[in-house]
Amino acid sequence: MGHGGAVKEAAELLINRWGAAVAEFEDIFFELQGIREEIDRAGLNDAQEIKFYDKLFFEDIPYYMDIAKRVYGLSLQDDDGQPLEKWWWHLNKIAEGKYPADKLPEHLREIYKDKYCAATP
Repeated sequence: MGHGGAVKEAAELLINRWGAAVAEFEDIFFELQGIREEIDRAGLNDAQEIKFYDKLFFEDIPYYMDIAKRVYGLSLQDDDGQPLEKWWWHLNKIAEGKYPADKLPEHLREIYKDKYCAATP
């Protein structure tokens, strides 16, 4: 069967880890951004399941940041050394509505504009 099965299995594992990180945040907090980085490196950004969990996470970024602070006493810090296209390293900018929407993947832009960008009169 070659290594195609192993690659598919590794991809499914990453997808499941991201889903668990989003759904069971308290258990995987320290791995959150690292898991999303692995997904990017594996070329899985366009997988439907990843987009689904991205949207779920994106809807509640302030919640995740609050849990991090209240439960762990930590702040999710932006990593300005990472390119803006890697949105998971720039959660504060997103939560504050200061992230350039055109750097987000298409499936997250509408959520960002609706939830995080201040409505201007």
